[in-house]
Parts: sequence; C-alpha cells; structure tokens
Amino acid sequence: MYKIITLSFLFLMANVFVIKAEEKPTEIKWISISEAEIAIKKQPKKILVDVYTEWCGPCKMMMKNTFTDKEIIDYINKNFYAVKFNAESEQAIVFNGKTFTNPGFDKTKSGGRNSTHEFTYQIALLNGNIAYPTLVYIDEDLNILTPVQGYLQPAQLEPILHFFGDNSYKTSTWEDFQKSFKGNIAQPNTMEGFVPYKINWMNFTQALGSIQVAPKKIFVDVYTDWCGWCKHMDKTTFTHPVIVELMNKYYYPVKMDAEMKDSLNIGGKLFVNPNLADKRSTHELAKTLLNNKLSYPTTVYLDETGNILSPVPGYLAPKDMESVLVFFGENHHKTTTYEEFLKKFKGRIVDSGQ
Repeated sequence: MYKIITLSFLFLMANVFVIKAEEKPTEIKWISISEAEIAIKKQPKKILVDVYTEWCGPCKMMMKNTFTDKEIIDYINKNFYAVKFNAESEQAIVFNGKTFTNPGFDKTKSGGRNSTHEFTYQIALLNGNIAYPTLVYIDEDLNILTPVQGYLQPAQLEPILHFFGDNSYKTSTWEDFQKSFKGNIAQPNTMEGFVPYKINWMNFTQALGSIQVAPKKIFVDVYTDWCGWCKHMDKTTFTHPVIVELMNKYYYPVKMDAEMKDSLNIGGKLFVNPNLADKRSTHELAKTLLNNKLSYPTTVYLDETGNILSPVPGYLAPKDMESVLVFFGENHHKTTTYEEFLKKFKGRIVDSGQ
C-alpha cells in the first residue's frame, strides 16, 4: 500500500511539473531598444515602446493595472519586442543608425522632472505634443507606425495591439476594425471617438524643428476653411490606412490654413497675412508654397532641408496620392520624371474612389 501511494504521489508531482513548464510567462519580457533592434534581424516582429517618466502617475498605473493582465502579457510577448524607455533618460540611444542624446539632462534633478530626450521627440511626438505614457508602435523595418498617447486599460489596449500586431492597419481603418473586433478581455471598452492610427499633423514651425533632429521630408496640406474639396480630402484620402502609413513613414505632415492670420518667422524671414481685415486674404507663406498659383487644396512637398520640391494642386483620391507620396518619399524624383515613374509604379490601393 505504501508503494502504491508513493508512486501515485510521484505521478501527481510529475504532472505538476509538466503543467508549470508549459505555463506562459507571467510578465512582459521588457528589453532595451538596442536589444530589440538586434532581435528583429533574427526574428522579425514589431516593436512596442512604452515611453514613460519616473514622475508620471498614469505610467505607474498602466504598469500596475494594464501590463499585468494575462491577455495583454501573452499577446505582447508573442507579437512584439517590448521596450521600456525613460523619456528623460541621460543615456544615449542608437536607433536605426542614428544617435539620440539628451543634451539638456541635469544630474542634480535625477529622480524628478528633467529635459526630454531626443529619442522621445523622434518617436513619441503626436500633433506637436509629448504626453506620458505613450505607446509607440514600430514595424519590422524600424519604421514608426504611430504613437498612442495616454493611460489605457487592458480592454482599451487589446484592440490596438491586435490592430497593429495582426497587420489590420494595412487594410482597414481603425473605425472599421473596431466595429468587427471581438476581444477576450471582459471589461468595458470606452474607445468611442479614439483613433490610434492617424496622420500626425503638426504646424510648420514644429516640422522645421523636427528635420533638424531627424531629417525627413515635409508634406504641407494647404487648405481653407471654406474649401469643400479640402474637407472631402480630409475625410477620404487622409484617413486611408495606406496613406496614413506612407505619410507618417516618409514625412512630417503639416496642415496650413492659406488664410491664417498668424505671422511666421521661417529662416529669418517673416511671412504675414497682409490684409487681416479681409476674411479671404491669402497668407504670404501660402503664396510662396503655391508659387502664387492659388488653388485649394494643394499639397506641397519639401525636402529634408526645407526646400520646396513641388506643389501638387487639386483634390487627390487615395490611389492618386499614394503614387505621389512614394515618388517623393522614396526619392524617385531624383532619378526620373513622375510620368515615367507612374508607368512602372504598382501601388497597394486598387480603387481610386476609396
């Protein structure tokens, strides 16, 4: 009898050990950005960067409440390389061949609020603003997909993780994806009105400042408040997932009201609206960008140093804009004409009316 009991006990213990061995990790596998860049070359996965600060209360809440959820842990570990980055760190960062530092770091303020790291501006800037926490999604080729700012509960984060992790962002808008998504986390999902993947518009001054830190081309949407086609392009073209992806990848996107009243000092030159009393008075900068050929909407492409490449007048459907974005974004304009480029270009958008 004793032998039977002993054998039974050993059998149960063996089963316990097997179960433990098969258990999934109980926490997110956080690594550094340099480790993620090395790992992605061996096994491609997207990168998720949690941009935080030591003094940020919501950052700590998200670490405690969201990043401890089993569904969140399992999905992140399977589909992403998870990185935690202190937005005010002193440490230099090398990412995708570029070095980012924090030149204003003050060691006497260690533990409190400090200056913002250049890498934070590179990956976490959204519509000209920095906020904490911010989760940044980066694809397998180290292109920044989008930053998503603010504290998120598990049920709020789950669909966003799937939107990027399952590559749904390549074929669907966030609004359409959200309608059909069915998550595993039984918590109230309060995502109404929230758009995690959109063009990160900024103003002209912010774009010119950004190219000093991380050079990219500038895309300017010159519009007016009364322009119907401008609004139609906002609604149709600038929400298309392929356009959003290309825009955020290759450009600093700028929206400029051609009849704005504010003065702008660019490169030591002051641009003004000469007739503030006239509602339809055109700003000097708009005239410069459009080469005095006023038509709305007009999209203007600038190179990495802020020089005008070309204005493109008129409404562009997603399919039409895709080819122009790639033509300038991938530097085809340096070696061929747009007409010749278009003969060979095979875009991802099929229907020009999308």
